[in-house]
Amino acid sequence: MELQHERSRDGAGYSFAIADAGTDEAMGQIGVWLTDPRNGLIRIGYWVSADHRGKRVASRALRVATEFALDIDGAVRVELDIEPWNTSSRRAAVGAGYRCEGLRRGAIRIGGIPRDVFRYARLVTDSTLGSAGAAELIAADCTAADAAELHVLQRCCWVAEAIANDTLDIPPLHESLAEVRAWIGEWTVLTVRDGTRLVGAVRGRLVGDTWEIGRLMVAPDLAGRGLGRRLLEQAERLAPSETTTFELFTGARSARNIDLYERAGYRVAESSGVPNGHIAGAVVLRKPVSKNRP
Repeated sequence: MELQHERSRDGAGYSFAIADAGTDEAMGQIGVWLTDPRNGLIRIGYWVSADHRGKRVASRALRVATEFALDIDGAVRVELDIEPWNTSSRRAAVGAGYRCEGLRRGAIRIGGIPRDVFRYARLVTDSTLGSAGAAELIAADCTAADAAELHVLQRCCWVAEAIANDTLDIPPLHESLAEVRAWIGEWTVLTVRDGTRLVGAVRGRLVGDTWEIGRLMVAPDLAGRGLGRRLLEQAERLAPSETTTFELFTGARSARNIDLYERAGYRVAESSGVPNGHIAGAVVLRKPVSKNRP
């Protein structure tokens, strides 16, 4: 994939054509608009052709365009508006380092009809997810193509949990590749890569008004560098506006995990039982959603 840009005729921004690097086939377009140059405000909008959706085209194009925008002289803030149903674009925004700042009701008109949108923004001073500055969240829109690597990483990460909890009754250690592919399609899944290497992941889904977070994993050799905490923050930001509670499970003896979650505001809660898909003897931790969350 390559981006070819040109300055707009009125000088108010730049238009990028997204094309296949090998065939020059048009794949979409992305615009960088100097909305308020005096105050350093820039907006980005994009579209990807139907044939190329689900292939990380938007994620890669958005990262390139965002870095371009942040390098513009005087840039302070880059904004995106995304409709709530567009989960792939929301994942792409988080993957490019944007933060959701809330729902703007009736903020845009499509076909003359007012639409709600989530406002995402990234500041020049914001840092992207990294392991001591090295790893970036570069594949937020996880697809079935990532399943094999995710399958291997998952097994590596849960060995420590098996040892800590003295049990092999841990679903992540026994899931098949087909099962991993299946839940990638059912959950919102974020992945972290250090270059081409998959080093972390987390998933979330809405059940009622509870945003369930699970399979938070970081490659064992990168543990303790803050990746887990930052992934957890990213997963929380993807929760829909109707979410009232965050919920996750971990092993009762997984002291390191429990410490991470409690420092993030979670508390161990009473539970009548452990749902399928979790370690035997797991504890549930919950956190109320802040009314002022981004």
